[in-house]
This record gives sequence, C-alpha cells and structure tokens, in this order.
Amino acid sequence: MQKSVLSLFAILMSASPGLAQDELRRIEQAWHRCLREAYMHQPAGQSQAGDQRNALDECQEREDTYVAAVMAAQAPGAPRRDQPAPTRSHGWASSVAAYVLDPISAWLGRSKH
Repeated sequence: MQKSVLSLFAILMSASPGLAQDELRRIEQAWHRCLREAYMHQPAGQSQAGDQRNALDECQEREDTYVAAVMAAQAPGAPRRDQPAPTRSHGWASSVAAYVLDPISAWLGRSKH
C-alpha cells in the first residue's frame, strides 16, 4: 500500500507542478464517500470512536492518495493562484522575521542586560 502511495506521489509530482483544484476536490470527495460508506457498515454495539477508527482504517489508501495530491499541489514551485504575489511575499517576509530576526533580536536584547 505504501509503495502505491509513493508511486502516486511521484506521478503527481512529475505530471504538473500544480494539481488542478477540481482534481483535488474529486480525490477528496472519493475519500469522504469511502468514509461515509465504511462508517455505515460498522457492526452495532461499538462506540462512535471505534466506528470512526475502523472507517479511517478501511479508507487509509484513499486518505494517503488525497494527502499525496495535496502535497503535490503545494510543492515548492507549484503555482498558487489563490494568493496574489504581494500576499505571498508578505508571508515570506513574515516567516523570515519570525524564524531569523526575532530570535537574533531576543538574543541581542539579553546580551545587553
């Protein structure tokens, strides 16, 4: 099963840098449909949590397919049409500030005292 997910991920990554939103939606709907059907066929007398775990176990391969498709769509270099360039650049600058500048500023502030 894991080998098929990895091969699917490789195919998705090589096919196109960004996966079409309708394709992602179709894969997600197939996973949700599987979950609903698996949940409806659980034996009586189990707890709700048990029913949910069993349904997730039955649909693990579809979940893996969906996660691989989302990862392929969000891969570095994949076009993000949902955000304009200034928003993406602001996000990048914020992450640089959070991970680089803030710790250095805090360290320098401590060394002055």
